[in-house]
Amino acid sequence: MEEAKKEVKINIPDNLKNGVYSNIANINVSKSEVLMDFIFLAPNEANLVSRVIVSLEHAKSIEKALSKLISEIGNKK
Repeated sequence: MEEAKKEVKINIPDNLKNGVYSNIANINVSKSEVLMDFIFLAPNEANLVSRVIVSLEHAKSIEKALSKLISEIGNKK
């Protein structure tokens, strides 16, 4: 049986509408979770701009999606 796809409205808080910029990522992995700290490094200071914690399975899905998308961009050059 095929699952019906449902559209979900995503609410974006005002402080996240423009996104955040990170030029460093610090990633820690345990048996069940992946913790990703995104940091903006500027001269003489570093600020944590976002911390994302996902399950190991979700991290694998993200890895697969990123690999596919980055590969597609590389093939367009």
